[in-house]
Formats: sequence, structure tokens, C-alpha cells
Amino acid sequence: DISTNVLTRSLEAAVFAHQPPLIHGRRIKLRYAHQGGSNPPIIVIHGKQTDRLPGNYSRYLEGWFRKEFQLMGTPIRLEFRTDSNPYEGKYDIRTPLQRFKAKKGERQIAGMKRKSAANAERRARDEAASGNTPPASSVKAGKPAAKATTTKTSTRNSAKGAAKSTARPSAKAAAPKTVAKANSRKSALSARPAAKVAPRKPGGGRGGRTGGK
Repeated sequence: DISTNVLTRSLEAAVFAHQPPLIHGRRIKLRYAHQGGSNPPIIVIHGKQTDRLPGNYSRYLEGWFRKEFQLMGTPIRLEFRTDSNPYEGKYDIRTPLQRFKAKKGERQIAGMKRKSAANAERRARDEAASGNTPPASSVKAGKPAAKATTTKTSTRNSAKGAAKSTARPSAKAAAPKTVAKANSRKSALSARPAAKVAPRKPGGGRGGRTGGK
């Protein structure tokens, strides 16, 4: 008896030495082999499209196994079995629009994955280049940079104070003008002649009428 492992390795060596022919643009695939009988020796070979295997290739395999296992003068029978297709009889019932949308969604997902991977690589390169350290200007400046900022703020405050101090005296100076205007109005009023009081006619009543009816 010959083990399945030995037969499969011998089949792989035979296929590697001489490939099966193409059938309608597709290669005949021989997967594995095992012993199916001993008198006479039967070797069962499983694969794809084995029913289309030409006779000359089957005779090549017979000669290979006879030489490999030293079975000279012994008839060898080969049996080929094709694996069943699990998708046979199953069809895509989707409409062309549904298939188009499905492919479009797959392309969008693939594009998003590529973009995220590219962003992650760019971020990693940036971090490696920077070394997770602050900029050189801030490192070199250190505390003096903070001092410089304080001096800038102090100069700004002093400038604002000077502007305020210069603006206040002008407001005070404007006060005497208003006082002068008030004094001039009072002097003008005092300079006017006093109004004469009209003498009152004797007799009561309106229109100079005398009393009594």
C-alpha cells in the first residue's frame, strides 16, 4: 500500500515536470491522489476539469507512477474525479443598477482606506521628523522670550498712560472757555438798560373805567 501523502507528492512532482494542457484558456488542476485498490493498483486523482484530460497526459502519469514506485510490468489504472462546483446553479439575481451601486460602494470604501493609510503614514513621518519636540525658536528663547513679551506689554501700557495723561489737560483747559462764555452772557445781560415800568392809571377796573355803574 502507498500512503496518500507519498502519492500526492509524486503527483505534484509529475505536474511540476510537465504541466497539463489548457482547456478553453483554463488550466486543468490536479489536487491530490490516493490509492483506490491494490490488485491491480488503482490510483484515484482529484482535481478540476479532469474529465477533459487528454489520453496522452494520462499515459504520461501512468509511466511516471510505474517508474516512481518500481511497478514495471504491473498494470496501473488511473481514475480521475472532478470536485463538485459549490456555485453551480447559483446566479446573481441583482439588477445591473444594484451591481453597479455595490461596486461603487466597494470602491469608495477602498479609497477611504487608502486615504486613511496615507494620512497615518504622513503623520508618522512628521512625528519622526519633528521628534515630538517644540520648535527651535521657542526652545532657544525659553524664559527670555517670556520677558520680551512682558516688556512689550509694559511699553504698550506706558504708551496708553501717556496718551491719557496728554488728553486730560486738554479737557481741563476747555473748562475756562465755558466759564468765559457764561461771564460774557452775564455781562451782556447786565449791560442792557433796565425796562421802564409803565405808570399805573388811577381808577380800578379794566380799560381805565372808573368804578361804579
